[in-house]
Amino acid sequence: MRIADFLRKGGIKTHAGDIVNRVKLRPRRITLFFEEIGAGYVKACEDAGYAAEMEEIGERWMALYFGSLLPSSFRKLPPKFFLNVIIKKIWVSVYLMDYFHMREDAGLFEITTRNEGLTRIVGSNSLMKGFYRGILGSLYGFRFAMVEAEQSTGECRYVFRRTGERMSITGKSRQLYDKLNRTDASDDFTLRDALKTKVFEMKGNAISFRGKSISPIESTLFHLIGNKGIMSGCVADVSKSFFNGIVESNADDIKKAQLLKTLLQVMGWGIVSIEMKAKEIIVLIKNPACGLQLEKDNWDFLSQTILGYLRIFEPGLFLSGYDYAGRRLKLVYSVHQ
Repeated sequence: MRIADFLRKGGIKTHAGDIVNRVKLRPRRITLFFEEIGAGYVKACEDAGYAAEMEEIGERWMALYFGSLLPSSFRKLPPKFFLNVIIKKIWVSVYLMDYFHMREDAGLFEITTRNEGLTRIVGSNSLMKGFYRGILGSLYGFRFAMVEAEQSTGECRYVFRRTGERMSITGKSRQLYDKLNRTDASDDFTLRDALKTKVFEMKGNAISFRGKSISPIESTLFHLIGNKGIMSGCVADVSKSFFNGIVESNADDIKKAQLLKTLLQVMGWGIVSIEMKAKEIIVLIKNPACGLQLEKDNWDFLSQTILGYLRIFEPGLFLSGYDYAGRRLKLVYSVHQ
């Protein structure tokens, strides 16, 4: 079943600034993000020698996700059945990959995928190795070690073995996570509207914006990256390069700012307002998407992505103010004097 079918049948509810996935797992807020921006950042970190940190982030992300958001009824299922039947169907339907299979043999756990998100863009990477370690660790209750991995833009194969160390990664309670991610319904432009009016397009299971792929990504990943603090400055460069090719250069600044507001809201990042002044641009986001981690929520990745976009029409901008209070995120971008 495609995302369009989920929308039509009510499996995904959309409001301006908010997307709620009600398919299979418990209802939860989701966000959408541009694959190439995330991939460009991960590749830059891997190339700079931060592969181990990327793997740790991937493991923590999925351990928190499956540990906190998985209903108890699913935990009673055999992990192999749960992954090969339920999770496979969900992931393929939302274009996270085209194929998934896990098998266990002689104490080894083998995962095979095709056209896997992130890897289909950058090839070999450690974040996805940690991603699967976190899933297996959460489902089986023990940490897993990598035995071997073969990654390509087409097919991937991962082999893990279970260690004797218990998996213990604690995050926010589901109740707190849901409370922090609760939003006020708005009749402004939504994901459903974006698909109807062709602002976003659907081809097969993939959503795209002007030919660029967009994927559903649970927001904890971005908070973990932000709190890790690895090469956050390169995000703006990756973002600017990405948007430079798809945002009309001849559009006026007001229209470009309006497009940014539309993209952020449609992709579920909150209710956005943008104020443009002579020397600064203020971006206000009401109810931005919070994460599962115990540490503070951190919107550095989002703020740097926005900075890259804004530098398309004001190259001298920098992030001069960052404040989160009362479930409102305020980002101030100023021009160097």
